[in-house]
Amino acid sequence: MKKKRYFVVPAALVLLGGLYIVSKQSDGLLTSERIEIAMRSKNFVHNLNRGDFDACYNSLSPDMQDKTGIERLHALLDPILGFLGKFEEFRGGNISRERHKDTSTYVCNLKCDYENGRAIFTIILDEKMNIVNLYIK
Repeated sequence: MKKKRYFVVPAALVLLGGLYIVSKQSDGLLTSERIEIAMRSKNFVHNLNRGDFDACYNSLSPDMQDKTGIERLHALLDPILGFLGKFEEFRGGNISRERHKDTSTYVCNLKCDYENGRAIFTIILDEKMNIVNLYIK
């Protein structure tokens, strides 16, 4: 009886590990898509930290550009950046896909350290890799 238990426990652990890995990959994103989403999101944050609001504005979807002018973008984000202070480093992130009726969006959460604390950017991109929404915590 003991020999069976020694085989069952490692087999169960391997199975659980495999299920965990599969669940992390279940959103169907290719590695190349993950890289592009991460790069576009990080570039947006870099441009924002440099104060390059023109580049940030150009990263937005046409619909979001219509709703948000450059001046408004600057007015909304500049006080937040002033409060956070100098950018230090990226601390990690998470990428996922959200499927909707006719389209998909990609969600990238970036954890960033600043001199006055940590910020989490949630950047939502459309299928054309334009930013359609942005949240900062």
